[in-house]
Amino acid sequence: MEGHSSDFEEDEGLSVLRDDGKTELLKNRVRLSVISIAETEAKKYGMEVSQPVMVCLAQLTFKFIEQLAKDMELFAHHRGRKLVDVADVIICAHRNEDLAATLHSFSLELKGKETQPSLDPSQVSRTGDFGLGPRDDTVAFGVTDSDQAHGNKKEGKRDKSQDPLLATDKRLAWLELALADGQDHNNKIEGP
Repeated sequence: MEGHSSDFEEDEGLSVLRDDGKTELLKNRVRLSVISIAETEAKKYGMEVSQPVMVCLAQLTFKFIEQLAKDMELFAHHRGRKLVDVADVIICAHRNEDLAATLHSFSLELKGKETQPSLDPSQVSRTGDFGLGPRDDTVAFGVTDSDQAHGNKKEGKRDKSQDPLLATDKRLAWLELALADGQDHNNKIEGP
C-alpha cells in the first residue's frame, strides 16, 4: 500500500509540474505581449520604457488576469454553472462603466449575428439577462426570477437619450474621431 500511495503522490507531483510549466508559458506570453505593447505605445509618443518598468507591468498584468479568472470562476459557480459565459465577463467589468457597456454591446452584436443576421441593432434590448428582444423605452433594472415570482417589478420608463449605454457609444465615437487625427470634433459629434 505504501508503494501505491507514493505512486499517486508522484503522479500528483508530475501534474503540478505540468501545470507549473503551462503557467510559466502563459506568464512568458503575457510578458512578451506587454513588452511589445509598451514599446509600441512608447514609440508613438517618442518615449522609452525602462526594462524594470516593463517587467513590473507584465507581472502586474498577469496577477490581474489571475484574479479576474478567479472572479469569473466564482461568478459562474455562484450561478450554478461550470463554464464562464459572457454574463460573467460583463459582471467582472462592472467597475469600468465604459468597458462594461462596450462588452455588453459587443455581446449583443455577436448574439445578433448568430441568431438573427438581419436584426437592426436599434431593436436589441438592453435587459439584465443579455438576451435579444424588441427595443423600446423600457429598461429592465436587474429583474430576477424570484422578483417575477413575487410580483416585484423593477422596470421603469426611461428616455432613450438618457440611456447610459447609448451615451457611452456616443463618447466612444467621439474619442475614436479625436484620436484618429488629434483634432477636436465637438462640432461633428457631441462630446462626453
